[in-house]
Amino acid sequence: MWDKRFLELAKCVASWSKDPSTKTGSVIVRPDKTVASMGFNGFPRGIADDPALLHEREEKYKRVIHCEMNAILDIARHHSIAVLEDNAHGLFGKYKGKYLGTFG
Repeated sequence: MWDKRFLELAKCVASWSKDPSTKTGSVIVRPDKTVASMGFNGFPRGIADDPALLHEREEKYKRVIHCEMNAILDIARHHSIAVLEDNAHGLFGKYKGKYLGTFG
């Protein structure tokens, strides 16, 4: 029963994504069945949801963060924990003249 509730919540969270082609949602649940965090696929904080970037698949994929990583980053932000992620898929990618991975 709880699994279904959290899957439905993940579907709802997925609807928050601005991605026109793929909407995914993630819910991190504690053992006591409380929600620790939620996330959806999208651009990192600080990058505007520019429709031109969202519709250009190659450019979009250089910037999009998966829903699970967004949920993890949310927890880390609330607890002042640094998260290191492999950003090899965006190697040498730029946004507004700045290399990806240099925004924070």
